[in-house]
Amino acid sequence: GNTVEKILKRDAQNSDGYFLLGMIFKEMGDDVKAINGFQKAVDLNADNKDAFIELGQLFTNRGSPLAIKYFDNALILDSLDINALMGKAYYFQSKKQLPEAISIYRHIVALDSHYSNALFNLGVLYLEQNDLDNAYKHFDLIVQQSPTFYRAYYFRGFISEKRGDKTAALEDYKQALNFKSDYDKALEGVKRLEKK
Repeated sequence: GNTVEKILKRDAQNSDGYFLLGMIFKEMGDDVKAINGFQKAVDLNADNKDAFIELGQLFTNRGSPLAIKYFDNALILDSLDINALMGKAYYFQSKKQLPEAISIYRHIVALDSHYSNALFNLGVLYLEQNDLDNAYKHFDLIVQQSPTFYRAYYFRGFISEKRGDKTAALEDYKQALNFKSDYDKALEGVKRLEKK
């Protein structure tokens, strides 16, 4: 923090200095000071997209609808920014506003069909809505594109188990464990199916 303080002493109008200060406080877990730093950064430079995204994420953590305003400000600066879009979609997902979240995740996948986190979140949302076909399709796509994405194997296995295909489910649970040997959910799945 000393270097940042020196920069801000020399130039109190340095937006990047306040952004760095915000990042330092965020890392330390002091959200109030982090928000102050990021807010000062955007006050000094309204084009500081990253500070708007950080503010959006911090306000999402607080469950505050202000998060949307910050993500929208970032998207005004760059309508295709994946981090801003993901943040906004995640906010809606956390508030159980599923149609809004699904719409944004679909938009992200349209921009980048290999963006595994958006595909994964879509799969989870379809699963929550009991749309097993769409959920399975998304998890299947992830394991084809990102073969080490262990949670996608687990969820694909979970859907297979729900459908009564124990062989496929067991295979996917074991595959998840190949990439993360202490993954509790997959371990439980293997135990459950090997009992039967």
